[in-house]
Amino acid sequence: MRAFLGIPLNQAATREAVRLSSSIAEITGIKPVNPANYHITVKFLGDITKSQIEKIDCGLQRNLPVVGPLNLRLQGVGVFPSPRRPRVGWVGVEPRGPLSDIHAAVEDSAAYAGVERDKDEYLPHLTIFRCKDPGKARNRLVKWLNESSVDEVFFPADRLVLYQSKLRSDGPIYTKLEMWPL
Repeated sequence: MRAFLGIPLNQAATREAVRLSSSIAEITGIKPVNPANYHITVKFLGDITKSQIEKIDCGLQRNLPVVGPLNLRLQGVGVFPSPRRPRVGWVGVEPRGPLSDIHAAVEDSAAYAGVERDKDEYLPHLTIFRCKDPGKARNRLVKWLNESSVDEVFFPADRLVLYQSKLRSDGPIYTKLEMWPL
């Protein structure tokens, strides 16, 4: 099954992400993410088995730092991999330190289950759109990146969630499978 680990948002953070996403939704080549699918990405696992999920669960029970609910905030906007080749639009999440600690525990647990480690440095973020036609969208996206400001929104993060992702032509469907307290 296709799966990933993430941290869900509350209503205030979701509202701010919707505001930012709606400001670029009319740009040709941009496909906003359904707000029901908003989450802070911790790790994409790819196609995994039930046996791997059990190993990840064991690893997280051992390795996941119990930090109590984190007080997170949305901070800045950006695109992956770069403004010259935008594919994914995101809102950043701070503070990075505790989220990086959670990511490290997830990486160790997933590696124990045979999932390849991420090659790129972890950047806590919330994906708000995908760029289907970078050539058509690039100039307007650069303007959006330069002019967008994120309202200061704080929100609690109290759990890590394993989501199943089923791809469909009208967008993915995410189902919560397991949760671990933070």
